[in-house]
Amino acid sequence: MANVAPFAPGVMKVEYSQTLGGATNIINRMFYSFTGALASTGAANIASTVNGYWAASLSPHLTAHHSLISVKVTDLGSAQGAVGEVVGTAVGTIPIAGFLPAKDCVVNHATINRRYRGGKPRWYQSGFTQSNLVDNQHWDSTFIGTWEAAFNTFAKDLLSYSGGGVTITNIVNLSLVSGYTWHESTLPSGNVKWEKVPTYRAQALTDVVSDWVADSVVGSQRRRGTNG
Repeated sequence: MANVAPFAPGVMKVEYSQTLGGATNIINRMFYSFTGALASTGAANIASTVNGYWAASLSPHLTAHHSLISVKVTDLGSAQGAVGEVVGTAVGTIPIAGFLPAKDCVVNHATINRRYRGGKPRWYQSGFTQSNLVDNQHWDSTFIGTWEAAFNTFAKDLLSYSGGGVTITNIVNLSLVSGYTWHESTLPSGNVKWEKVPTYRAQALTDVVSDWVADSVVGSQRRRGTNG
């Protein structure tokens, strides 16, 4: 069997593209299991619904420097899986003054039942202000509790969705890789190069996400240094 990533029938990927001032490459993803057959129009309807959930639950906690610019829903069941996308209209409502750069994030950790080696799924969210900090390394306890509740509301709202022949059942973590092997190759210079090559599963594995817990320690997305 070829070492290629498997499809994930009954799973959709929801991508949230955002900007924070000059930082225009902020993308988060969440995965949901579903029953039924997803069409492109249905995927677009879900994307539009998600945009509304973001505006209601998350925008009130983000600065006006932050915008959700698009939501894209993709059926991962096949190469021809339905895709639907809408332009986001959710803008943060907190005044811009004292905004933090895109690299400074709240890290939301997913709670799942399966134990395994490696990092659990996380969501890194930027768009906050210095007033949300208690010091340079920690978020204010009241703020982080409020954000955690708002984020869980946002993530779980979609679990009530049923329409267009589709019913969303769970938030899931999607695992496509069972492990890694090291591959040796020789460069034109004669030097040896070692690469870590993933071993893909024969079938995608999903784990139900029951909750999201927000970390009180300020997280960092080191590759995102733009703070315009």
